[in-house]
Amino acid sequence: MQAFSELHSSWYENREGTLVKILPKNIEELLTPISLAHWIMGDGYYSNGNIILCTDNFSEKEVLLLIDVLTNKFSIKAGTKRRANKSNVVYRINISKTSLPILKELVLPYIIPEMQYKLGITDID
Repeated sequence: MQAFSELHSSWYENREGTLVKILPKNIEELLTPISLAHWIMGDGYYSNGNIILCTDNFSEKEVLLLIDVLTNKFSIKAGTKRRANKSNVVYRINISKTSLPILKELVLPYIIPEMQYKLGITDID
């Protein structure tokens, strides 16, 4: 039970009685090809040749840090995609179509066939 508690506290912070999602300090260590695959399957989508990762609950600074990790650790080119919500502005990660071959090589072994459409792969065998 303590392991779950530690995991939870690395991703959430109590701010004035409200739990706020935060980026763990060791995100570079945590972001692996397997975790990236799970992120894409859960909160990613394919759009016009790019992969978009939903990061709506993170600050712009945290999103930029995630982009730095993707670039430095995996040589993936990405930028921010600004999106206006009803109540605020959020930032998502836009992985460039030029980095799609690198991304596919990293994550395809961990993407279940039913979710490969999130990488722009349309024929499922």
